[in-house]
Amino acid sequence: EMDSWVHMVEDYLEAKYDAEIDVTNEAIGGWTTSQGLANYDIKMDGSVPHRHSHESTDRTHEKLNPDLLVLGFGMNDWTLDPAAYRTLIAKIVAKYYAANPNGNVILISSMPANVDTEIEGNQKYFEKELELVAHNYEGTLVAPVYSTYQQLFAMGKNSRDILSNNVNHPNDFGVWVYAQVVLKTL
Repeated sequence: EMDSWVHMVEDYLEAKYDAEIDVTNEAIGGWTTSQGLANYDIKMDGSVPHRHSHESTDRTHEKLNPDLLVLGFGMNDWTLDPAAYRTLIAKIVAKYYAANPNGNVILISSMPANVDTEIEGNQKYFEKELELVAHNYEGTLVAPVYSTYQQLFAMGKNSRDILSNNVNHPNDFGVWVYAQVVLKTL
């Protein structure tokens, strides 16, 4: 089984730039954008232990001050109105820049869910919403995972080729695609 796309990106960048990159992965599977916003301050202020990407255990309660914030919400928001999604993402980005005015943000659009499932919904609109948010913040880019997957589908791939659970979780190939899109965006 492949590493997560986070590990793949970190490993590539460390090797390319011969540098140590400290990645703190605060992702919680199944969370919605609303949960991300509601918990942003708690996660960033060090009141909960942080999980560093190559460590399986919680490490410290330090206040996070990242040079780069990578946000990837949307898959679990399939029923959320696209404008409401944009507003939630914009609030998270504004909070980040208020504390890190010299930082940067990458907004990752979610991959598409299997179109034959109930959770395939408004994700198809979210990449455009992320672009609107990015347009308002210098130093903010969109990693277009959704449209990249659509290109793969147009070339003949199908959900079985990219999903490990045939619903909404990427398989090894899907993880590799995430990593490639994020690296290209960087």
